[in-house]
Amino acid sequence: MIDDEFYTIASRALKENRFAKTIQVTGIAPTGLGPLVEWTASKSLDRKAKDPERLHSAPATAVLHVLSRTLAFRWRTGRPHCPIDWETRLSREFQDVVPWPPSVGPGWFWLVEGAADFLSQRMSSTRIVTHEIKEKYGTLRWEISTSNFSPEVDGYIDCIDILSGFICEECGAPGEIQTIRGRTRCRCLRCTGAAI
Repeated sequence: MIDDEFYTIASRALKENRFAKTIQVTGIAPTGLGPLVEWTASKSLDRKAKDPERLHSAPATAVLHVLSRTLAFRWRTGRPHCPIDWETRLSREFQDVVPWPPSVGPGWFWLVEGAADFLSQRMSSTRIVTHEIKEKYGTLRWEISTSNFSPEVDGYIDCIDILSGFICEECGAPGEIQTIRGRTRCRCLRCTGAAI
């Protein structure tokens, strides 16, 4: 269930982090967002990586906090089911940061919704303008500009980019980047079978 998804996505997203195996789910807390996965790690996850040329700079703990938040949105009504009108819901509920329906699959609904909720809360101190929300090379790309530099906002956007490479764009289950019919996409095994 939710803890299995947390472990699967976290282990894939942090596979280069030698301390990722120390992550333990300590509980699932009911919140206004949905059931939030609580976790701990017995080692410091944010120690310097061996490879300073890493593609992403988001700290492992930040990635796990965003994953926990994303899964809270995904599981808030019980077994996950993406609403048919998910695109219009996003642009209606979060019109300040999602001014038009995103150009991504329904499985990333919860990533976008969680990020939109987070960004909306930051709008009082930072003006955020969305230029594009799309899929590129199998991951979600959210192009924004801000009125003043916000490491918190930039960090959140980095985290959803990282996580989207391990969440199926079609259904939201744990997935991996694959080449399907010549296109790079993030899919779970079930959705890969449907695409072939």
